[in-house]
Amino acid sequence: ITRAMEALRARLRYDHLSLLLLNPAGDRLRLHPSFRQMYPGEPFVGEIALGEGISSHVAQTGQPWRVPDVDEEPRYLRVFPGTRSEMCVPLKLGERVIGVLNAEANTLNAFSADDERLLTIVAGFLTPLIENTSLYERDRKRLGELSLLTEIALATIAAPSFDEVLAQAIQVLQRRLGYDLVGVDLLDESGVWLMAHPS
Repeated sequence: ITRAMEALRARLRYDHLSLLLLNPAGDRLRLHPSFRQMYPGEPFVGEIALGEGISSHVAQTGQPWRVPDVDEEPRYLRVFPGTRSEMCVPLKLGERVIGVLNAEANTLNAFSADDERLLTIVAGFLTPLIENTSLYERDRKRLGELSLLTEIALATIAAPSFDEVLAQAIQVLQRRLGYDLVGVDLLDESGVWLMAHPS
């Protein structure tokens, strides 16, 4: 995604080009880390709540928006002092918005209908790339969890007692997750009590 954004920045020649993705809860836009690499000296605004700014409005409505003069738009969030105009297009999977592609310019009325069409096409190419990357990361996490559970099962299968099962499971968790302390709390009729902890 970072390489794609860098290539787009080189081709499109906007003063600022950024990618913002909706968080899992769908209530905030997160600036993609590619921004740091493309603009190392610029301020990095990590997240924007929906309802704040032009980008979040586009994420909520699912419609592109060209703002010819940001000083005339009360929803504009001033991040870059020189910005005079802004254009945002949504990244959509069907009707679901997953993020926003944002362009800013240091001149008034910098974006035309042709710019909007072009950025909409670019967003159409970026969207499946982003979604596939997200699915890959989720699958990789699930595989890691499955691998951990398999290792615990193999370590405990021959344990002679319940206490030894817990001790073996704790050792695997400490080694794989890098935790200093792992314990298992079980609930009995009188409340929670510590059942096992590393020696």
